[in-house]
Amino acid sequence: MLLGGEDRCLLKLIVTRGAAAGRGYRPTGSERPMRILTRYDWPPPPAAEFRAHRSPIALGSNPALAGIKHLNRLEQVLGQRAAAIAGVDEALQATESGEIIAGTMSNAFLVQGDVWLTPPIERCGVAGIMRSLVLSCAPQVGIRVQESVLTAAQFAQAPAIVLSNVRLGLQAVHWYEGRRLGVPPALERLWEAIDGAAK
Repeated sequence: MLLGGEDRCLLKLIVTRGAAAGRGYRPTGSERPMRILTRYDWPPPPAAEFRAHRSPIALGSNPALAGIKHLNRLEQVLGQRAAAIAGVDEALQATESGEIIAGTMSNAFLVQGDVWLTPPIERCGVAGIMRSLVLSCAPQVGIRVQESVLTAAQFAQAPAIVLSNVRLGLQAVHWYEGRRLGVPPALERLWEAIDGAAK
């Protein structure tokens, strides 16, 4: 019913603990969980020239929340606001120590030939669905994906950067910090492998 007759749309599922049964942060145990499912039209493709920059908003580290897409996304909201002011499509966020973790709405891959490096998400960041598909499908098209701690300086010198999320799919970054980047030749093959795996 939520598809509304459309072949493609975005469905977002939010699971909460439910309405508070008492004041304070500690649950009472009598809350009733709530599921919220919303539908969005499939977005138009991004601009032909996809631009990104390093966000001025740092990510806090918390291994207890790492990997989870929870509802406390204030760092990403602030990062997107700064990106809008800067006139870019996405912003890569780093920890206070300068390690790039991800975009505000995406996982990041630094491409060096047939090796794609992606930051580990053990201390912060989201284990995105598309990120997991890249990790599993990349070997089929001759791409080696490695988790690696990556600094802002490495991204500033990267020959190519690819971002992933469910809405963007796999998106090559054409401009990063005002510098033109290349598009990985294996990008289209990887997207075809992911598309086939998702069907």
